[in-house]
Amino acid sequence: MKTYKYTDFQLEQFLLNELPDEIMDNIRIQIQTDSELKSRVDKLKNSSSDILEKYTADLMAAKIRSGIMLEKEKIYASASGVQKNNLAVKDNTPFMKIFSDYFKGKSLKLVYSISAASVATLAAFVIIFNLPGIFTGSIPVKDDDVIRIKGMEPGISIHRKTGSSIEKLKDMAKASRGDLLQIGYISTGEYKYGTILSIDGRGSVTLHFPESESGETLIKLNRKVMLKRAYELDDSPYYEKFILIISVKPIDVKSVIEKAKILAQSRESALNGQLTADGSSLEFSLTLKK
Repeated sequence: MKTYKYTDFQLEQFLLNELPDEIMDNIRIQIQTDSELKSRVDKLKNSSSDILEKYTADLMAAKIRSGIMLEKEKIYASASGVQKNNLAVKDNTPFMKIFSDYFKGKSLKLVYSISAASVATLAAFVIIFNLPGIFTGSIPVKDDDVIRIKGMEPGISIHRKTGSSIEKLKDMAKASRGDLLQIGYISTGEYKYGTILSIDGRGSVTLHFPESESGETLIKLNRKVMLKRAYELDDSPYYEKFILIISVKPIDVKSVIEKAKILAQSRESALNGQLTADGSSLEFSLTLKK
């Protein structure tokens, strides 16, 4: 039988069953007669097991979370020009170095297979720091630029771009004509359909998602998703109320818009009324004062 030389990377792929079937079979057969190859495979397998045993997913998540918070404090201190001695890294354990050195040059899937918890924590890092990338150019968003986090709550969010800064707006925040807004949503569980619209102080109703009354209302689940198109506030007075409806079944967008137009006939009903009373759907809103 012909023998082949394999890199550590290929053997890692073998352990993860990532290689083509023919190569997988060749390695399995060669391991039976090639003691050196068998030893290398066993060593890689044992190395992964040792890491898992010594640094469990929970421990890795806790360590990384601690490092994130420390780094956050350092960034804030640096931004304010304040140097604090207590911001120096006090944890001299070799964990992070081992973590870094071990995975240097390893396949990404191996990293993810070692600790799903650490990946979730690193994803949380992006949210904690509100890293740029939510908006690009005039603030369109990549449709797949989303973050999955276990335990997310459904709801609607509004971000405002002012110059080079991006601000997440709270309910009843002050807004003005010309403000450039980006609308986002989170849906969870069985609520896989959604629509987003707004009512302004003139009683006008604007559909934000889907793009038309006949558009598809299927949405992404368990993710924070930003709509691709930004929305610029006009000079309508008093308020702009943004409404998200999520449902377990497809939504009749035209019907929802008609209900919104009825609510929009009075300021009180627009601000305090709801569009849905159906047990299969949930409604969320965020109002900006103008």
